[in-house]
Parts: sequence; structure tokens; C-alpha cells
Amino acid sequence: MGATAVDPDDSLLIEIEEDRPPEASAAPHLHLEQPLGRGAMGEVWLARDDRLARKVALKLLGARLAHDERARQRFVDEARATAQLAHPGIVPVHEIGTWSDGRPYYTMEVIRGETFGRRIEAHHRAGALPDELHHLVDHLRRACEAVGYAHARGVVHR
Repeated sequence: MGATAVDPDDSLLIEIEEDRPPEASAAPHLHLEQPLGRGAMGEVWLARDDRLARKVALKLLGARLAHDERARQRFVDEARATAQLAHPGIVPVHEIGTWSDGRPYYTMEVIRGETFGRRIEAHHRAGALPDELHHLVDHLRRACEAVGYAHARGVVHR
């Protein structure tokens, strides 16, 4: 997922099928609640952070990459690079750590919303007029601005 670009007002998420939670955390203040998404490098979970008394999105390096040192380093580099970006369309990183099985993780702000694909489908089913589609184009424009901001700082979203 990398430097995740989202619309800060009405954000969009990636969906995945149900999955088993990884074993217990080496960070006892974090409790996994449900899966939110999956990317090439890892899985994203809704978690509760007891220290900060809030919900967070927790990205964990995928189990299939757990023993790949290059993948582990890329994942940590991704978290550090994302943490350096300050833009309203980029989700801030709160914490980085190591799970009990040795996989790196990082936590971010939870952004609720629907996927861009679902939003487009809903507009299509409703027979949206071109004027109504400007709203969707504006969401896409803001996501592109966030990716452009990251790219200008040497961070490439993959």
C-alpha cells in the first residue's frame, strides 16, 4: 500500500476477505479487531491502541515475506518514508514496531469510507449525470495531488 493517498473528507479503502489474525502482539497495547485490506507487502488491520485510547490502522508485513530480509527492510523504509510526509491526503504514521513473530508493523490513523470502485458503481447504477461525476473526479484529483506530493519528495507509491 505504501504512502496511502486518501481523500481526507470522504476517504476510500481497499477491501479483503476475512482472515485469521496473526498471533499475539509483542506490543501489548495493540489489539487486532478485523482485517481492512491487503497489499503487495502486507495486511492492514483495524486495531485498538490502549495507550492512546483510539482505533488505529495497523499494517503488518505479510507472513509470506516474514523471512525475506529485503522485504522486511523495504517495509520499514516504507513506514519511515511515509512518516516524513505531511499532506492532508496522506495518512500519518503513528508508531513502528515488531510483532511477536518478528514481522515489522506500523500504525496509522484509521480512515473510514467506501472504495472508489464502489462509489463509481453506485453513481453508475443511479444513472448519475455528468455534473454529479465531477465529485468523483475531484476525489481522484486530490488523490493524485497526494501521490504527486510524495513523488516530489522522492517517495514512489507502488
